[in-house]
Amino acid sequence: MGVVVTRGSNRISITDEFSTLSEKSTLANAAESFGKGDISLIVIQDKKEKISGIITIDRYLEVISEGIASTTMCRDIMTSSYIVTNRDSSPIEIGEKIRGKEVDAVLTQDVNGRLHGFFSPNDLRNLGVDLSLPVKQIQPSDLLVDVVNIRDSFSLVPYRATLAAAAAKLHSKTIKAVLIQGKKKGIEGVVREIEFVDACANGADSDKALARDHSSDKIVRIREDTPVAEAMRIIEQHDPHAVIILGEAARFLGYVSPEDIRGIKIGVQGTPPPKPDFKVISDRQQDILDELNDESEELEIPPERPPMMPPSSPRASISDVETIPRVSAEEPVKQGITKVQVDGLLDSLRSVISPDGSEDIVWSEDGSEVVVHSSSLDASIGDGSLQVSVEMSCDQCPRSAITVTFFIGKSDDLSNLYGVREQAPSGPKVLVGRWGRPFQDVVWSTMIEQGEIIAKRDESDLTGIGAGSGAIWFANSKSPMHTKSKVGGENS
Repeated sequence: MGVVVTRGSNRISITDEFSTLSEKSTLANAAESFGKGDISLIVIQDKKEKISGIITIDRYLEVISEGIASTTMCRDIMTSSYIVTNRDSSPIEIGEKIRGKEVDAVLTQDVNGRLHGFFSPNDLRNLGVDLSLPVKQIQPSDLLVDVVNIRDSFSLVPYRATLAAAAAKLHSKTIKAVLIQGKKKGIEGVVREIEFVDACANGADSDKALARDHSSDKIVRIREDTPVAEAMRIIEQHDPHAVIILGEAARFLGYVSPEDIRGIKIGVQGTPPPKPDFKVISDRQQDILDELNDESEELEIPPERPPMMPPSSPRASISDVETIPRVSAEEPVKQGITKVQVDGLLDSLRSVISPDGSEDIVWSEDGSEVVVHSSSLDASIGDGSLQVSVEMSCDQCPRSAITVTFFIGKSDDLSNLYGVREQAPSGPKVLVGRWGRPFQDVVWSTMIEQGEIIAKRDESDLTGIGAGSGAIWFANSKSPMHTKSKVGGENS
C-alpha cells in the first residue's frame, strides 16, 4: 500500500494517499474524495484542524451497504481506530505501539505536527514486523476482559430510539446486540435479533414503536476484574441476554455476549483480544452510559440518527420471467377495465417466486435462509380484500404456512392504487418475523406489475385496482372511472 523502506535505513517512507474532510462533511463528500485517484483513507478534522477520526474505504463501503443516507455527516460514521506517530519512527517501534490493538491506520506527522501520510498494519507485516500476540492456555483465574473482546459486537441507541433504528444497527454483520441507553444513566435494555423478530411477529410498527419497549432487561453487570471461572458461573446461574462490563465507579467499559463466555475453553490456547484502548464511544455517551448512582442528574439524550431503509425483497420481476401469465385468466370488462381471476394472479406469483419453475426455492438474505414451497401458493379474493398464503420451512421451523392480507378498493371503485396491509402476517413467529414483510412485498409488487403490463398492452397507464367476485380488477387511463387527481386543490 505504498510503504517503502529506504535502502540502508530502517526508517519507512510513506506514499499512501489520503484526504481530509471536516466533521460536517457528508457521505456524499466522502464519495467524491474516494473517487479521486488512489485515496483509501479520509481523515476527519475539527474546526482547529485537529484529528477527530478516520474513515477507511472499507468503513465507507460498509455503511453504504447498510443503506445509510448520503446526507449523513462523516462524524457520525468515523472511527477512532488509529494512532499518530512521528514520520521518522521505525517499523519495529510502530509495531510495538500497535501490537494487540485494533488499528486500521497509522497516521504519520512531521516535526511541525502536519499530517504526512499513513499506512496499515498489513504494511508493517509486509515489512516483516510480527504483530501477533503470544498465545497461552486460558486459566480459570484469567480475567474475563483479557480473554474476550468487550468492544466490537455491540452498538448504542438513545433512550427514545425506535425499533427501526435498533434494527438498522443489527443489520451490520458484526453487531450482535443493541444496547438502549437509560433515561438518566446506564443501560435500559438490550435488543438482539430475536427481540426484533418477536416484536414484528406481535404486530409492532417498527417505525413508531420504541426499542426500549421491546428490549430485554435480562442484563448481568460484572466488574472488569472478574475471573473467567466466576464469569462462567454467573452466566450459568442467571442465563442473561447481555453482559455489561463495568470499571471503577461503575464506569461502562463494554459488552460481552453470553455465548462468547459460554464458549470459553479452559486449558485451551487462545489469542488475547485486542486491547480496548481506543475511544469507540464519545465522552458524552460515556457519561450517559456510566451506571446510575445516587448523585446522578438527569441528562439530555442526544438525538437519534434516522433509521436505515430495510433491504429489498428477494424477488424477481414478471418482466424477468420468460413464461407469461395465462391470458385466459384475464377478462376485459369494458374499455380500460380488466379483471384477472385468482388463478392468473397465482400464476404470476409462482413465476416471480420460482422463475425456473422449481417447487422449492431458497430465499437467502443476510445469512438467513428459508425454503419457499411455491406449489403451496393459495389465494382468496373477497369484496375489497386479497389473502395469499404460502408454506415455508427452515432449520428453526418445520413446513408451515404464512398468510398475508391486503384490503384494497372494491371492484366498483377503481379510483386509486392504494391498499392497506395487516401489520403482521399470520403464521409461526420465526417465519413471520423474518420473512413476512418480504412476502408481503412480493405479493403486492407482483399484483401491481401485472396491472401495469395489462395497461401497457392497452397503451395506457394503470390508475386503479380493486377486488371482488373472485378476481382482481385493474383500471387504466382509458377507463370511464379515470379522473384526474387533485393535489393542493389544483388539477395535476
